[in-house]
Amino acid sequence: MSITPKLKSLGIGGVLCAAALLPAGASAKQLFAEDFNYATGDLYGKGAWLQSNHKNNPIQVTATTLSLDGYASGKSIRLTPVDSQDQDVHVPIVPRDAEGNVTPISGNNDEVYIAALIKVDEVTDQVIVLQPTTNTFAGILKDNTAPTVIGGVYVVPSETAGKFKLGVGKTTSRTESVSDELSYGETHLIVLRYTVKDDAKNDVMDLWVNPTDFTAAPAVTASTSSNTTGADLTRGVAGFMISQATGSVKKCPKMNVGPLRAATTWAELFSAGGDDPTPGPTSSINVTIPQLDFALYQFQEYPITVNVKGEGLTEDITVSGYSSAVTPSVTSIPAAEACSDAGYPLTLTLKAGAETLAENITLASGETTQSISFSVNCVPASTLLNLRAARNITEYEIYNFNGNARVTFVDAQNKQMYLQDLGGGITLGYNQMAGLETAPFTEGNQISKLYIMRLEDSLGTPQFEVLPYHTPEGDICGKVVDAENPQTPMEVTLSDLAADLESYYGRLVKISDVEFSLAGNNFATALTDITADGTSGKLRAFPGSDLIGTEIPAKATVTAISTKLNAVNLAVRRLADVEIPAVPAALEITNQLLVEATEYQPVNTATNY
Repeated sequence: MSITPKLKSLGIGGVLCAAALLPAGASAKQLFAEDFNYATGDLYGKGAWLQSNHKNNPIQVTATTLSLDGYASGKSIRLTPVDSQDQDVHVPIVPRDAEGNVTPISGNNDEVYIAALIKVDEVTDQVIVLQPTTNTFAGILKDNTAPTVIGGVYVVPSETAGKFKLGVGKTTSRTESVSDELSYGETHLIVLRYTVKDDAKNDVMDLWVNPTDFTAAPAVTASTSSNTTGADLTRGVAGFMISQATGSVKKCPKMNVGPLRAATTWAELFSAGGDDPTPGPTSSINVTIPQLDFALYQFQEYPITVNVKGEGLTEDITVSGYSSAVTPSVTSIPAAEACSDAGYPLTLTLKAGAETLAENITLASGETTQSISFSVNCVPASTLLNLRAARNITEYEIYNFNGNARVTFVDAQNKQMYLQDLGGGITLGYNQMAGLETAPFTEGNQISKLYIMRLEDSLGTPQFEVLPYHTPEGDICGKVVDAENPQTPMEVTLSDLAADLESYYGRLVKISDVEFSLAGNNFATALTDITADGTSGKLRAFPGSDLIGTEIPAKATVTAISTKLNAVNLAVRRLADVEIPAVPAALEITNQLLVEATEYQPVNTATNY
């Protein structure tokens, strides 16, 4: 059963993401180092990688190794373009806190170098693949949102078969200068330098292709000019993006991107330059987590499973930093299990409150750390102690009932369910808010964990609707704790019911010796007058009942639901709920002579005749 809650129109939702406080693998000198030492599969969710607003066709970590002596060696990711909604990924190269706040590199003449190994297999259009990024006006780099970018490195088709070129430009539509021809299927080293200038529209981007001097920057291969009309990253450089999404016509190249480095000087990119320029710790903690694109109602408990994958860990992972709104399945993850091929499944049970649930959980193994940051929208709800109390709740507010209630009848034609607990009864619709055509529960089900809303009263009768909510198994309207166990009706007199309509409203009752004013006519959904023990009331059949069209008896014992707060009004569910008393059989006398009528019998002797 799939439920589409109409509450989605309120614009509620949630965000869950893994955020590294510092880019994984960065050394003392380098800003960023990435060798893609992850299990093959989706890149997003590993290391410090974020995704933009394009999320289809995820970029994959492959087993293909790209390497270059004097630079680096490691796995690569694969770009396999499909359409304009293909996933783009971006990564910070400056510290990013749990909320995503960053401080870009923005001083006059500050330089940022970004290096990568690439292997291109097919180019059909001139498109941009590597772009420097900055933060938004809010000072953050958001997950699931495109960062602020200007041009970058272009891959350019060549007229020569099996060849392509690389270029650089400050717009997203054209390159300003290009390299010589390069060959498909070969590994090439590219280095992009972004130089920050104080004046507007004069920042410079330079590109080197296959440099061989790793100690000092040689002559550039291609460059933007300082007087270009292209915009600047006015807030400085905070990271870079790898673009896979295509345009409406243009296609991204099919290519691999290998080990990446970012630094503020040329020498820091390479193993031969700087103090300790090699990538930092070989150990890492990577997290793969589900996406929450829905809200939680207050009092909900929602478990999520986070896959924790370690590399090179020698100490167990400690889980810490969580509040009382989160309960982890364990607080210590064995290093050996985290470093296994499958990783470790860490369950976090979220307990929704009245406000946004925001957490920053720390995973630490020795000096290797990773942060799981998430923010989940929560919808406030009040507690409903029993069903009788529902008559007093506020219209269009959400209430949580965590007791047990039994379904006594489902009125399919009016799309309503009748439920009762020890306190009272309620009529609960399932179409207006949940949008369901069939009831989520059946007669006899005992239900708990309901969320309900009171709508406007109709003719003095309170109206309620059940609200669906999300669970890991899908959308539900409540939890069935017992099934197919019919409710036993309360045996009362009609005068008892009339004297206390509040208590019996919505409940299943059984009344004896009910007399009908229209005996001999047929039952219908229209009301008919009844009396019992000197008290008057009205009775009808539910729509669609097999009682409709049958003859009304003069007298019967009736099982029905009391449906009015201000009058004796009973609704009968089915023909079997009307018990007509049996009529005694007429006395029939026959005789039989056991002796011959003409035969003499002895005197003083008993004779059976």
